[in-house]
Amino acid sequence: MRLNIMTGIIAVVVTSAMVSAADFRNEAPARVCAYLVKDGLETGEYKVLMDEEYFACSPYKELGKGRPRNNLAYYLSGSKAAVKTIQLTLNVNNKAEAKAAQAELAKVAATLSLKATGAVLPKEVRSAIASGLSGEWKSGKSAFKIERTDFKGTVDGYSISLTLE
Repeated sequence: MRLNIMTGIIAVVVTSAMVSAADFRNEAPARVCAYLVKDGLETGEYKVLMDEEYFACSPYKELGKGRPRNNLAYYLSGSKAAVKTIQLTLNVNNKAEAKAAQAELAKVAATLSLKATGAVLPKEVRSAIASGLSGEWKSGKSAFKIERTDFKGTVDGYSISLTLE
């Protein structure tokens, strides 16, 4: 029994150390592309966009039941060897369902933060997503940026983008 408890403690310590050491810039691009598959955001192939710049993105994941629908997408860019920038973009096309859409962005952003940085999504970032406000924060080796852009034209909506570098 004592051996099982010690083995469990060692496994928790090793797992915690591995999670906190995560850095998406040191992982194979194909692995970074797969971070959000379980969240319904599967990217296409990470491939050359032009010159030395590589890119991958998911199709839009539609959210809610209203019309027009809100949607969420996952973008990656960098070099052939490494992803340098990750972005989640939420398009709020239906303000009646905005809070639920922003909650989904916060949930996916929390998953992304753990997988990409090994750290919990900073409270300030989660708060900015919930309130739809722009801002920038540093956490460990990573920088988080939230940018809100209001749509002009026929759709009265906005986008909220989370960029991780």
